[in-house]
Amino acid sequence: MQVWRMDLKSGESRQLTDVSSLDPSCVSLTQNERSLCYVDGERLIVQTGTRMQIVYSVETGWQAAGGFALSEDGLTASLVEKRNGRFRLRLMSMRAGGGARTIYEADQPVRFCRFRPKRSSLLYNYNGVLTLVNFDGRGSRRLAITGNAGFALWSADGRAVQYLSIPEGRASIQLREHLPETGEDQLIGGTTQFVSFARNGDSTVFAGISGSKGAPYVLLFVRTARRELTVAEHKASDARNAVVAFSVNSQRLFYNTDREGRPAIYSMPLERFIEDTEAPV
Repeated sequence: MQVWRMDLKSGESRQLTDVSSLDPSCVSLTQNERSLCYVDGERLIVQTGTRMQIVYSVETGWQAAGGFALSEDGLTASLVEKRNGRFRLRLMSMRAGGGARTIYEADQPVRFCRFRPKRSSLLYNYNGVLTLVNFDGRGSRRLAITGNAGFALWSADGRAVQYLSIPEGRASIQLREHLPETGEDQLIGGTTQFVSFARNGDSTVFAGISGSKGAPYVLLFVRTARRELTVAEHKASDARNAVVAFSVNSQRLFYNTDREGRPAIYSMPLERFIEDTEAPV
């Protein structure tokens, strides 16, 4: 598997990488879109054009285990590593030789990491617990959320965490919002068993992937109305591998699925449902 880049206007695709052990869950463009960052085997690589630079190598005895994320300024990255049933979360400089530090280590895996926009802190999920920590490893604290946390994202301004709350039993999975500074935690709405989601530019509309076998849908959730709208069937063999994303201006939705027997990306216009979040006021 390799990374490709598609021009949405022409439909043309161009291969960007040629490596042997790419982790498809550990790929990111820098904010200026000039460089590509990815994990190949036990190496974290920054690629600009055809020039590749190894900025971090996993220590001998450990293995890369996902959890890759890139900070807003592109200067810091996270990566989860594992060894003999132990897991650790590492933060490293994206400059070669810049060093790395461990900010979490336990026998519980880290599900994901989210750098907080406009701040030097990181959110991560282990065993359904959301923890916020500074880049230097200080100030670590668990967020007082409702239920066990699943997938989570920051709002664009970094003020709020939007997350899936997974209750015990068969109750509906809730989409909730938490404000770390005040501790306020509020319900956005119930979902059709979302396993992941995306938000538009101002968090007024969410798109979710349903994990329900009887309702394998891609849905829009309108915050003010607290209602869902089915826009597609993903029918993925494993809903956890399906991903949904808004375009920057929120006017188009993208999702991937293997419903035709191999991975494919689909897109659909949203002008009828969502306002342009980049349009001048």
